[in-house]
Amino acid sequence: MRRSATICSGWVAAFGLTLAAGAAPAPVATPLGAHRELLRSPARVATDAGGNIFVTERELGQVIRFDAFGRCSIVKAGLAAPLAIAVSRSGNIFLGEEKSGSVSVFDPTWNLLTKLGAGDGEFALPNFIALDPAPGREAAYVSDSLANQIKVYTNGVLSFVFGGQGTNAGQFDFPAGVYVSPNGEVFVVDRENHRVQVFDLNGG
Repeated sequence: MRRSATICSGWVAAFGLTLAAGAAPAPVATPLGAHRELLRSPARVATDAGGNIFVTERELGQVIRFDAFGRCSIVKAGLAAPLAIAVSRSGNIFLGEEKSGSVSVFDPTWNLLTKLGAGDGEFALPNFIALDPAPGREAAYVSDSLANQIKVYTNGVLSFVFGGQGTNAGQFDFPAGVYVSPNGEVFVVDRENHRVQVFDLNGG
C-alpha cells in the first residue's frame, strides 16, 4: 500500500502540551561530542555491526571510518565524489559515487566485489542507498535523484525500478533519502514534492 506522510502540526502541538502538563518526561540524551577530524564536506553516514561509523567525504573523495572509540582513519581514498553509503549484515560496503554515476560493492577490507547494474553511468545521481535488513532478503534500494527513480538490485543485478517524474502518488521530484524497515516498508523522501512516500518492497 502506497501512502505519503507529512509532519502534522496538530500532533506537534499536542505533544508539546503533553510535555508541558508533565504527563511524559523529556527523553534523556547523552551527548557524545562531535566527530571533526579529517572532515571537510561530510555527505552521508553508515554503521556496521562492529560499531564503526563510515562517513563519505565528498569534496576530498574519501571514506573516513570512526571506530567505537572515536578514532578515525581514511579507509578509502581516490573516489569520484562519494555520496551514498550503506553496510550490509555481512560487512560488505555499498558506495555511490556522483562523478562516475556508479554504486560499487566492496568487501569489509575494501576489495571490489562488483558494481551494480552496468557499472559507471548506471545512475544519474546515486544519492542514498538502503539495504533490506531482513534475513533472507538481499536487495539494495538506490535513490537515483536526478532520474526521479528508486532502482532495486539483487546480487548486483537490476531487479526493477519504480517512480518517475511527477507529483502523483508513486511519482517523485528529486527522491533523496530512502529507508527499508524490518517490516518490509520502503520510505522515500520525495524532496521537492515536500512529502515522504511509503511503499511495499515491490514499489507498490
